Amino acid sequence: MKSIQLVIFKLCGEEYGVNISKVKEIEPFREATKLPDIEDYIEGIINVRGDIIGVINMKKRLRLKEHSIIPEARTIIVSIGHTEIGFVVDEASEVISVNSDDIEPVSDMFTSISVKFIEGIAKIGERIVIILDMNKIFGEIEKSA
Repeated sequence: MKSIQLVIFKLCGEEYGVNISKVKEIEPFREATKLPDIEDYIEGIINVRGDIIGVINMKKRLRLKEHSIIPEARTIIVSIGHTEIGFVVDEASEVISVNSDDIEPVSDMFTSISVKFIEGIAKIGERIVIILDMNKIFGEIEKSA
């Protein structure tokens, strides 16, 4: 039985996960420098130890109803190909291992644009964790740039 490790984070009270192999680091949130004429879900850019990193508001990107950034927010920096990009979450809570047998695909009955960003749904005891596909989320951003 194969398992994967997920970094678990919260958005609007719901738990999400991303494969730990994509995560470079987790930083406390700090205001980003705004850029002109960009998509509304892009917060701007930050300097992380000399590297300029683009930051998105994941709540806006996933079209969640609540978009505000709370004081306890974190920025998760991921590597997608040769690019590093950050996304803002309400909190980053833990790393867990999930057996592949406990991950189900997303049902075809959902038609929301955000569903295409979901890699699967993990069942961990009574918990449900939505696993996001960073390549799809950030691949679309790169195409629109």
